[in-house]
Amino acid sequence: LEVLAEPLAAAVGRMRGQPDPRPGLQLQEGGPESLDVSCPSSFASPAAGVEAQDALMYNLHYVDRAQGGMCDRPKGMWKNISAGPATRCKYLAISRLFHLRAGHRVLNLGAACGHHLHLLALESGVRGVGVELLPSNVAWARSRFGGDIEALCVADAVQATSTSKLGFLPNASFEAVVSNAMLRELPPQSQCAIVRSSVRLLAPGGCAWFGWLGDSKVEVHGKLFVKWLPTSFWSLPGCLSSTGNSAGRGSVHGIGFDFTTVSDVALFGAVEYEDTIGASLYSLLMCREVA
Repeated sequence: LEVLAEPLAAAVGRMRGQPDPRPGLQLQEGGPESLDVSCPSSFASPAAGVEAQDALMYNLHYVDRAQGGMCDRPKGMWKNISAGPATRCKYLAISRLFHLRAGHRVLNLGAACGHHLHLLALESGVRGVGVELLPSNVAWARSRFGGDIEALCVADAVQATSTSKLGFLPNASFEAVVSNAMLRELPPQSQCAIVRSSVRLLAPGGCAWFGWLGDSKVEVHGKLFVKWLPTSFWSLPGCLSSTGNSAGRGSVHGIGFDFTTVSDVALFGAVEYEDTIGASLYSLLMCREVA
């Protein structure tokens, strides 16, 4: 990150319409003094014995780890303990890149056990809202971090971020939306829907980061397959733009934004499972226009 700090900060600055980002990437001030986030009272969470071909919205291994009490262990919801430090590094790096500070409102999609949202709250003083699919993870996080995190909700990320009656996240209420290794568990259309909805949730000048991208879940004739999702996917018509490039400018709900993709290894210098799958994965960065 140190090597790429200046060009990346400049890129984020350009996304925000700032000619000189180096003095500090200042977000447009404003927005609600308190976050009006009311978690849904009920949610049809996945059952432990669900068949693999139906598991489009989550990973069976993830469910098993939650049931095995992995929130209490150093590696958390990751399979290997070595992934933990890399994930921590990534969240802290994004906090620096976005210049998060006390009072900024951060939405974490796929919050798992709440460790990384809590880390941002402690390190930067942000006001965090987490959305997580598994009730056991949310219950664990609330019991440990409830006083430091503004809201932890059990919900499906596609529904939570949508404009339908199932959506409960207020417009233009977050300076940052962050998510790591969640989108890859979803079908391509669901990944695109979440990213597009994030534009609406960002405050003017706010930025989003989606990390560990590159895979998607696809159901074919009742069977579940993992399919590679190239960076060009985000520029397909109906997603972020129609240029066919891995970076560019788009508009959703009449809101303009800029986006770019970058290799996780190049961006952070550390990535989960770098010797195997992590070496080929990437991040999507996007910022809503300031005005």
